[in-house]
Amino acid sequence: MVLALLVLIILGGKFYGPEGLFYGAKDAAEKLWNYTPNMSVGIKEMQASTPLLYEGAQQEAKVLQQVLKRMALPKNKNCFDYLPGGFAADLGPEEAKSAIFSFEESAGGTQVIIYSEKNVVYTSFNVPNIKPCVIAGPDNVAKNFFNFYIRRDNTYIMEDGKLFINDGGYKREVYYTTPVSKVEIYYNEQGKNGNVIRAPDLGGDMVNSAKNNLQSNGVLFKGRDGEMCFFPTNKIVNSDNDGINNDFFETDYTQSLRYKIDHNEISRCVE
Repeated sequence: MVLALLVLIILGGKFYGPEGLFYGAKDAAEKLWNYTPNMSVGIKEMQASTPLLYEGAQQEAKVLQQVLKRMALPKNKNCFDYLPGGFAADLGPEEAKSAIFSFEESAGGTQVIIYSEKNVVYTSFNVPNIKPCVIAGPDNVAKNFFNFYIRRDNTYIMEDGKLFINDGGYKREVYYTTPVSKVEIYYNEQGKNGNVIRAPDLGGDMVNSAKNNLQSNGVLFKGRDGEMCFFPTNKIVNSDNDGINNDFFETDYTQSLRYKIDHNEISRCVE
């Protein structure tokens, strides 16, 4: 706008001279309009080139960096938090135009990239000292996690951040997190439409073939070794290789992780 006014003054002076500059402003403006390019076209083109995030993804994008960086503090181990919004709303109007939340292991941390749609970067940032993780996959990870944190099975024992099970008088260490190199979250239209979570390292049999499997109400878990864990969900059993049943993330269900976080029944990550 300032540039346009400057051009107007210069050209107005050229057309009318110093004395007639302001008296001929109206006529000069009309000539100038025909003389100069249509600036509104450029403005519209600039606006069109700016990636816009689908409304269903805006809440998570707004708070994601803040929550992850808080959880990543070294003092936070084996603790929970959650994202307001919880990926409950569809992340796109259709799969081809879905926002994509990508979490990929990088040197010393995790690179987070939010795409407004495929290959169009909305924003990106790095979170040091954490690595992507899911509570799913082989070795009964989801089952062990469920039994210790939700069922409160007293045959499980946590010592120095390691989980053990009392197996016939023998204490055996078990896994309760699955570190992966990459996690992606986006809207999917295969089967029942909804947001999905994918962990390519797990192949096609676990997590990655499930439909509408991100109903975890935004709950996250920080492990003892910097694992930043997401919760794939299932709708059939309490826990299996695909994740934990979505009922255990409901806000008002007393046995759910979200309820336990809100009522200080499990450790919440702190500032």
